[in-house]
Amino acid sequence: MALVHPFMVHFTITCTLLAMIRWSGMPFLDWIPESTFKLVLPPLLLLTVLSGQYSLGILKGESPDLLSFVKWHRALGIGSAVLALWSIFMFPARKPPATKDKIHFSIFLKKLFSLPGLAMLLIFLTATIGGILVHTFRIGVPSQI
Repeated sequence: MALVHPFMVHFTITCTLLAMIRWSGMPFLDWIPESTFKLVLPPLLLLTVLSGQYSLGILKGESPDLLSFVKWHRALGIGSAVLALWSIFMFPARKPPATKDKIHFSIFLKKLFSLPGLAMLLIFLTATIGGILVHTFRIGVPSQI
């Protein structure tokens, strides 16, 4: 059961990033209905957070450095989940521009610093810390590897 979180989180991250891309109004993924994300994301995020909380219980008594990374990972993960859910339930998805003009850098920055864009940045930061936990501290990696 301890290895459930690393497996579950990858699918959840992908679905959440796709939802945030859809909500930011990028000119693709508009064929996926908003209701699909509203139906799929809440249980996925809840199960991922619960599996992470279970995995955290196994790490009691580890080094302070490791526990510090784990606490940051948990806080950023829960924060990005709340921000993503707030985005999809409180705001309608933006419509992509009618014309398929080149996306200028300023338009990209405007979308990046929107609420879905900030959720994506939080997800990337959380995933980076998760990668550090796996590759540096060997969390969730069997000792034979």
